[in-house]
Amino acid sequence: MVCLTFAASLCWAPEVTRALTTKDERTTRQTFFLGAPGFFARFAIPALWGITAFVYMQQHPELSRYFGLDGNTVAVGHSSQAMPLLIGKIVPSGLLGLLVAGLMAAFMSTHDSYLLAWASITSQDIIAPIKGVEKLSDRDSIRYTRVTVILIGVFLLIWGIWYELPESVWTYMGVTGTVYVSGSATALIGGMYWKRASSTGAIWGMCGGLFAIAGLFVESLQSIVGESIAAMISAESVALAVYGLCIMLFVAGSLIFPDSTSIPEKEPAS
Repeated sequence: MVCLTFAASLCWAPEVTRALTTKDERTTRQTFFLGAPGFFARFAIPALWGITAFVYMQQHPELSRYFGLDGNTVAVGHSSQAMPLLIGKIVPSGLLGLLVAGLMAAFMSTHDSYLLAWASITSQDIIAPIKGVEKLSDRDSIRYTRVTVILIGVFLLIWGIWYELPESVWTYMGVTGTVYVSGSATALIGGMYWKRASSTGAIWGMCGGLFAIAGLFVESLQSIVGESIAAMISAESVALAVYGLCIMLFVAGSLIFPDSTSIPEKEPAS
């Protein structure tokens, strides 16, 4: 949790985009200062809902048995249903409709920011280097961004229909987030503070984040290895191992393939 939150605060694209698109440092500071209450609410309110749901379900014997609060570990998998059930029971019908409408509006607002952020990154940081230009023209940038938004939307549609989420949605979000932030945070910190960092090392480090996908298949991994090793394998342990792997790949790639630096020749004294 600590590694993921710290890395995401450094390089999670929808958040960092706000800092990179402001005109100066003062505006950036004001943006994050004024937006801080909203960021806090995004974490605090769902947490309070979860705590309230826990207390509510514990006070009702039939719900306590269903959610495994009476010691029945078989029912623990139902935990993701607790908060929606709580809201459905305590919020009046009319207010519930407004709440759902607000949640849907927030959902759409979040995703349009994500789509625009990742599409613009794809066009400027992937397509532009492939085309061999330092920066795309405004016309090309808009065109490629629009196409990328559609492609990302199609991928999300297909993935959302055919991929069955694990019981813990947070585990899924943590694992998929680690795929990106583990390598990008390693490259960002290493590139800023280590003089021997190279572009090859940055690529190796970012590619190392792909191994975080193994966190979605923990049960399969546990069935392959022995019981003693299986007890140490979890989504969290896989994520921590991936951070270490990204660092090792970054260091190894930088040392083996250093960037060639050209020193400008001094002009002869007249």
